[in-house]
Amino acid sequence: MSTKSRRKASQAVGDSQEQAPAELTAEEIAAAAAKRAKGETIGRYVAMFFMPLIMVGMMISGYLGTMHAPTPNNMPIAIVASAQADAFASAVEAATPDAVELQMVDSVDTARDLVMNREVTAAVSIVDGKATVFTASAAGSTQASTVTAVLAPQVLAQGMTFQSEGSLLLFRRKMPQVWAPCSWQQRWSWPGTFPSA
Repeated sequence: MSTKSRRKASQAVGDSQEQAPAELTAEEIAAAAAKRAKGETIGRYVAMFFMPLIMVGMMISGYLGTMHAPTPNNMPIAIVASAQADAFASAVEAATPDAVELQMVDSVDTARDLVMNREVTAAVSIVDGKATVFTASAAGSTQASTVTAVLAPQVLAQGMTFQSEGSLLLFRRKMPQVWAPCSWQQRWSWPGTFPSA
């Protein structure tokens, strides 16, 4: 026999031995299935434990990253023009330059309309040493308290009386351009004492 034929014969014998499948017994198959099931069970328990921790960690980091120190930014506030209004506007802009965006208006009615139409966050009317702040109650208590926190220190620093009027709680009727004020009114004097009727 030649060398080539011997190689072919030995390869044929080797191929037939490699192709013969090893017969597994029923016990070996059951043991492999039990091992796989045990691994899947352990994996499920690990996932059930770590997934809530991962979700809570994501929520905490997301909320702390975005809302750890919220500050007002360019809140539009209307000020009714008067003798004391210019000094007050200058003091507010100097104290909180990025928090507010002030605009002067001619009358209290114009200021209220701007608040009702949500063109401004609040309006301030200064008459005889008394500053009245108008806010739309439908905009939420957070917005009203933010406006109060920004404006009240400046009002008190100038020796004026602070009064907040959240009487612009509105609801829209079915006709598109009709606004009707609700009967609820919120009035108080700084620092949170309710005046007698």
